[in-house]
Amino acid sequence: MPSDGANSRYYGPENPSLSCCCFCTKCHVLTGGKIVAFLLTILYILNLCGSVVPLIIYGNPGCIVVSVCALIVIGLLWYGLLKEKENYMIPFIVCIIVFIVVMTLITILITIAVPILIAEDWHQSKHDKSVGFRAVLDTYSDKLKDSDTVLIVLIILVVTANLTLFIDVWIFYIIIRSYRFIKSKNDGQSIMMVSLTHAPTKV
Repeated sequence: MPSDGANSRYYGPENPSLSCCCFCTKCHVLTGGKIVAFLLTILYILNLCGSVVPLIIYGNPGCIVVSVCALIVIGLLWYGLLKEKENYMIPFIVCIIVFIVVMTLITILITIAVPILIAEDWHQSKHDKSVGFRAVLDTYSDKLKDSDTVLIVLIILVVTANLTLFIDVWIFYIIIRSYRFIKSKNDGQSIMMVSLTHAPTKV
């Protein structure tokens, strides 16, 4: 059985295998999880403050409900990280997995399907501005009428979708490593406690 010193060295910051991600090898996985939780807390607090505007103008509380629910899930994540209780991190992990799946579908749609559909629609509506995608462009903005502008908009959408998906996967990677670290540490301590409890006493 490893000694307490060896156990603390394994779970301590000096173990390079417990770095939070490949971009920062000196940051402990638990510290990385707390940094992610901090950034998400700031993001959704700002989002909550911004949600007051549509509530006042349109009377729609949907954005506030989403922000409050997100902050509750992030609060559970904080508790799990600070108290090293992995079960409290599960709601966030489930939410981020669902979000990644949705963002993957959206990214595929924007990256592959949308440009093809727009190209076909643009060709069909080339001589008739009252139908197709060009009609939508004319409805919302007079600036989005030429193909170069549409191409720029599409490139921005594709880059934004892929960047968002990358950030989501990166967040999931850090949090799941924090979860596995805490679970491994707690399981190891439980095994040690059971071993000590059932250890034969010296006469």
